[in-house]
Amino acid sequence: MHRPVFAFAPGEGGIIKGSGRSIPGLHLRDALDLVAKRAPDLLVRFGGHAMAAGVTVNAENFEKFRELFTQVAGELIAPLI
Repeated sequence: MHRPVFAFAPGEGGIIKGSGRSIPGLHLRDALDLVAKRAPDLLVRFGGHAMAAGVTVNAENFEKFRELFTQVAGELIAPLI
């Protein structure tokens, strides 16, 4: 099953930086924007376009980001029928 993916690496000062790639049917930057709107203090920064995006979060918030992004992606990706 095709799904979007992020790869994260630790940065300085307790942050982690992620680079993401998407799939057809999910605008990755728009999905991150929705995450930012639902949890305004969660993302340090983000940007990109439909098929690729970057995101920076505090390491302590990684699990919350993972859970919220998974929820948002699940809402936006059309189910396979």
